Amino acid sequence: FEDPIRPRDSRASLDRQPRHIHGFVDAINYLLLQSNHQREDALMTAPTQTPTRRPGVVSFIGIILYIQGFLAAVAAVSMLIWRNDILDFLEKEGSPLSDGAFTGSIVAEAIAAVLLIFVANGIMRGSSGMRLFVAIVQCFSMGVAIYVLVAHHAGGLVYRAVFSLFIGVFVLWALYGNDESDRYFETNG
Repeated sequence: FEDPIRPRDSRASLDRQPRHIHGFVDAINYLLLQSNHQREDALMTAPTQTPTRRPGVVSFIGIILYIQGFLAAVAAVSMLIWRNDILDFLEKEGSPLSDGAFTGSIVAEAIAAVLLIFVANGIMRGSSGMRLFVAIVQCFSMGVAIYVLVAHHAGGLVYRAVFSLFIGVFVLWALYGNDESDRYFETNG
């Protein structure tokens, strides 16, 4: 029994082919061998880096971001569903909010929902870019809170500003202040 695809003596069958095809086959075989050797060398020298387990505080921040994104989506859908009722109520109360401004609020809420879920995905995957983005947003929020503390000395705004400062410090500590978070974002991001 003789295999029609692979003759007994492959070298003999190559000799029967024109010379330029014989050289082409040898060149392909050489390239394939080189590629296999390079792949084996790369596998032998590549550092074996296993993903680090996500710290609990990072998971907590990611879950809070998912919840915020879900609530923003619910708010956008609710404002869209009851749009006319809300606009009628606002007009009856004498609110200067126009139809176009309300539509802009719906669009902004929908964009915020998508952005929050996108950032939550990045934090949960260990993305260093999303980590930096959250830190920048928290620093901005803390700056506004400090301004509110300086500008308004009484009322509910002061309590809200103090609460925002505590949240900002916690988030920055959770993302940058402990070794587990640093290892997680270095190995996964």
